[in-house]
Amino acid sequence: MICDILRTLIPMFILLKTNVAEIKHTPTVFPLSEQQEIADYLDKKCAEIDGFKAKLTKKRETLTELRLSIISEVVAGKRKVI
Repeated sequence: MICDILRTLIPMFILLKTNVAEIKHTPTVFPLSEQQEIADYLDKKCAEIDGFKAKLTKKRETLTELRLSIISEVVAGKRKVI
């Protein structure tokens, strides 16, 4: 009985393994409209990220200028440190 089950299952496992191996190397091609939709979405998200990056860079530059200004004022005696 167990031998019969194994005789039935082993070819199925071999078949599954073969199919998985074949599927791994089969290129998947999405319809052109779907590819364009994905590309548009990614372009939009990349633009958002670039915008955030530019804002953060500007804020960092502003804070650096402010810090240097405060240091200069303290050194020159124009601002007191409490």
